[in-house]
Amino acid sequence: MQYGGGKVQFLARDASAATNEREQQLRESGAVQSGGTAQSGRVAATYDYVLTAELQGISTASREGASDYFLVSFKLVDFNDLLLWENQYEIKKEGRESGVYR
Repeated sequence: MQYGGGKVQFLARDASAATNEREQQLRESGAVQSGGTAQSGRVAATYDYVLTAELQGISTASREGASDYFLVSFKLVDFNDLLLWENQYEIKKEGRESGVYR
């Protein structure tokens, strides 16, 4: 990550539900702990928070031009699925050409 400085890691948790379930079992048994590192003597580290994002878009075009509307939604949850923060951002681009190809 360009600006993370090694402090933040992004994991593809949606890649495998079985892996997520296995990690939850390990956490509950004490085999992994949040915030753990090899230097602290803990077996392994796991995540404390999960940030998810969803992107939706609508495009329209006519003789006058094109319009692209995007909605980006973020959610931050902790390990127990408690919602800590959420926000949405709207982006609209209009012009003679589609905003996707600019």
